[in-house]
Amino acid sequence: MRFFRLREFPEEAWRVTLKKENFFYAITSSTSNPDRAAVALVLASTALDAGHDVLVWFVTEGALLARRGAAEKMTSPVFGNLNDLIQKIIHFGGHLAVCGTCCAFYKIDEKDFADGFEKRTAAWAVESSIGRNCLTF
Repeated sequence: MRFFRLREFPEEAWRVTLKKENFFYAITSSTSNPDRAAVALVLASTALDAGHDVLVWFVTEGALLARRGAAEKMTSPVFGNLNDLIQKIIHFGGHLAVCGTCCAFYKIDEKDFADGFEKRTAAWAVESSIGRNCLTF
């Protein structure tokens, strides 16, 4: 798999000047709407590639993406395979966290997590989102 960095595209295709920011993406979709989850993953990897700090919180149905092999089976017709998008986030240094309560609800044990995911609490999500640009999908 090849990851394209923003600077690999012609200058006129990406002409944005951004100050460094911190982002918190909450992903609440997966099987019912892979496109919605994919949009968040694309934005997160793009922000990371631009040098921003990114936390991605998988909550409610989004927690299903933390199960090993699940994202590999989900594809967005627009943005491609969700696992490829998650791997970009890992590659660019993003942090992936999954809701512990949601894991219990969906019966996802930590030993079944895909690489790069960590179980976290709602308190962690609240604390981690303070001072960040928060987007929910």
